[in-house]
Amino acid sequence: SRTAEAEKRFRHAIELQRRLVQRRDRELRFRRDLALSYNNLGLLLSEQGRRDEAAEAYQSAVGLHGEIVKQSSLANSEKDELAGRYLAATHGNIAALNADRAPEVARKSYAQALSILRSLVARHPQQPDLARDLALTCNNLGALQSRLGEHVSAAATYAEAIETLQRLLAASPKSTAYRRDLALSQNNFGLALARDGRAVDAESAFRQAADVQQQLAAEYPESLNDASSLGSIWNNLSMTLEGQQRAADALSAYEQAYKIQNQVLKDAPSVPRYREFLDRTCVNFARLCREENRLDKALQLALRRRELWPENPDRLWSIAVEFSDIAKRIGSDQIPSASISMSRHDCLQLVAETLNIGIRHGLNRKAAEEADEFRDLMLDVQFRSLLGWSK
Repeated sequence: SRTAEAEKRFRHAIELQRRLVQRRDRELRFRRDLALSYNNLGLLLSEQGRRDEAAEAYQSAVGLHGEIVKQSSLANSEKDELAGRYLAATHGNIAALNADRAPEVARKSYAQALSILRSLVARHPQQPDLARDLALTCNNLGALQSRLGEHVSAAATYAEAIETLQRLLAASPKSTAYRRDLALSQNNFGLALARDGRAVDAESAFRQAADVQQQLAAEYPESLNDASSLGSIWNNLSMTLEGQQRAADALSAYEQAYKIQNQVLKDAPSVPRYREFLDRTCVNFARLCREENRLDKALQLALRRRELWPENPDRLWSIAVEFSDIAKRIGSDQIPSASISMSRHDCLQLVAETLNIGIRHGLNRKAAEEADEFRDLMLDVQFRSLLGWSK
């Protein structure tokens, strides 16, 4: 966390290395060290949100690495491989820096990185780290393409990552790193296929990802990241099954996702992303439960969400909406009363409680009174009484 001191040291190193380059300009190793320092400074500045300064540092690194590649006449040598790998990594960093604010710049940088890495992999097939860099860069480009809505292109890019990783695993089938990368790529591939409307292919990709990730979770029971990744894959599979109108299969898959993410959060309650992952699963699972009249389960999931966010007004609002939807369904002609053990009155009590908790933590009461989600309830005398609000 001592970023100011880190920056000072990087800049001091850069000044010393620039002098060495000026004095011994024929020795490429000094230029390489200088380029690496510029790259590391760029990473630091990027983490601090100082994007223009980071971009300048990265461009300095690219220029130096590019000179090294051009001057290296040792084709197929270790030096050629190292110089190209560093250049590709810096292009990847530039792409990551620009992914949100300048996606076309990011796309171009990823293309440059991939061009270098594909060439290196072809010339140095015995170097697995180069192939892994290629697969990871494909994953990053695929993520950018997905954000831009280019789902066909994203699927093709993820497919290249999968093919590359499968070749690596053919040579090293027990590699944990390669298997984790493969599960991630297959999951991302499934997301791209689902967004492109190719539900059957997406389901296949998710199931392959789940098989790999299940093995990892079993081998590394202490790794909560492996378990949580498995839960996320099950959640994605559930949504794909739901989109195919296979409600029973989707509910079963959501149950798997929920059990995994719930246990992960119990094991690490202070990790924010695990809380978010569980919340996302609860929202999706509860929505389908309400649609399929599994109201007791929907109620259980909404209550679990309220435990997750006891002081978050926005989340409490959405939880109150879920309770409200359940209350509206209780006793309707289409839904038998046996589908839920709670009375409508008790469910309305949960709506009122949740709204009042939210208001104590910053939720706007007037907005709640006027919201479309609660408009009918606000006309209900019984509900107004449970709220305890004056007119």
